[in-house]
Amino acid sequence: MIAIKYSGSVIPSYEAFCKGFDRNVERWLQHSYVGKSNSHVDMSDSAYRFFIEIKNVGIKKVAYLDAGSLVTFIDDVERRYPELVADRHAKSVNPRADVSQLYKCIEKAFSNYGYDSSTFPGDDLINDLGLTVCPYCNRNFIKHIVVGQNDHGDDIAVKGQLDHFYPRSLYPYLAITRENLVPACPSCNGVSGKHDKDTKELGAVNPYTLSDNGGLRFKMKIEKKGFTNLDTCAEAIKIQVETPNPALEANEQLFHIAKLYETHADYAAEVYFKSILRFPQTYWNAIGKRYAQLGLAPTRENMERLVTGVYTNEKNYYKRPLSKFVSDIAKDEGL
Repeated sequence: MIAIKYSGSVIPSYEAFCKGFDRNVERWLQHSYVGKSNSHVDMSDSAYRFFIEIKNVGIKKVAYLDAGSLVTFIDDVERRYPELVADRHAKSVNPRADVSQLYKCIEKAFSNYGYDSSTFPGDDLINDLGLTVCPYCNRNFIKHIVVGQNDHGDDIAVKGQLDHFYPRSLYPYLAITRENLVPACPSCNGVSGKHDKDTKELGAVNPYTLSDNGGLRFKMKIEKKGFTNLDTCAEAIKIQVETPNPALEANEQLFHIAKLYETHADYAAEVYFKSILRFPQTYWNAIGKRYAQLGLAPTRENMERLVTGVYTNEKNYYKRPLSKFVSDIAKDEGL
């Protein structure tokens, strides 16, 4: 798990989206239904009351909720609208379960006219975070890269997915809340990963709430001796995942971190071999001298990147896959 946060700059397209959503709420309340005349969901009394509250406070209050307050917000909504609790439990068992009119109105508004709308600036939110690697697993690239345009002039991009940390199928009113949206890889966001699992009930930790990247820690255990090369060394290594932050145990299980990282023992073997080679000081002096000849100023992190092949400063783990994993093991091995 890698800590993430927005840049703090205003995202014009997100501001415009919120204003448009407020206008829709006004229109829906005038007609007592959500949607258009030929495709709408009639408001129940509780739905009307819910959207009156949204109108009074403005959608930005929901859109800009910080991740640390999302559970409190959910509890407050479910306390005031208990039918949503029944809906959530039903949906968690059967995605096609019948739900209340309130749920149907919220889903229509926040999903169909919100997250799924052509005006929702998902790409801009991803870009503002500046992530290169999935924050859940730190294994797969998710960087947003425009590779061309289609016949309509719209960008074609290679990018990660936007995961609803608290699933919109269970908490539809959080479908457009930006700190509920986590750029993720298909492995973590797919059915084999988090998907629509109830992260609130599981006690999973939202990466926006993390202050550092030390909550999970990788270690290796060499279970036998006598290996003669990198491949036999990798076969002798057992990868272990510790959770200094116990709250992240749910995340480790949810994203199968220990199981997935068992496949990266070859990286650990490379770290081990580099550590036992014990590069002499003359080696580092020669590199420093060559740097100086080229007019470059070697930093500790640059030198560590050359040796490990990853970013070793935890603030930069998001820039390259497996940086957290390799750095943890390299530190343990004195590399």
